[in-house]
Amino acid sequence: MDYYYSQRYGGYKDEVIIPGPTMGEKGCLITCCSMMLSYFNNNPLYPEQLLHWLHKHNGLTSDGRLIWSKICEAAGGKLRMNTKPDSKPGEVTYGIRECKLSGQQHFVLDHPRESGKIIDPWDGKVKDFNSQNYTGKNMFFMGKQ
Repeated sequence: MDYYYSQRYGGYKDEVIIPGPTMGEKGCLITCCSMMLSYFNNNPLYPEQLLHWLHKHNGLTSDGRLIWSKICEAAGGKLRMNTKPDSKPGEVTYGIRECKLSGQQHFVLDHPRESGKIIDPWDGKVKDFNSQNYTGKNMFFMGKQ
């Protein structure tokens, strides 16, 4: 099953991230993580569900930044993370990459099933990997399904 979420979806775009931006404005990373966890568990975890979980489990800093290790916790400890893909036999790798969108920091998810593709949480669409200008902060999550 494919899980393509857009941070600008009407059902949760106005959900507030601590202390003020909304999912529609700054929710790309949370949206990427919700897609990744949905793929990993083969069960939908919508961005607003993950946001509520992060609020409840202190998964965001006081200025609304994601605490990366909380994503592993949200996966029940079944995912580990690294700045490079170092999967072991039997593990699946998910990559979240930083890029620029209209000059602003933005994150996209490596498509877990289509090599060379990414899922852009801005619009929830699949795009060519080379269509983005990656800027550095790449996080990779590995785990056995």
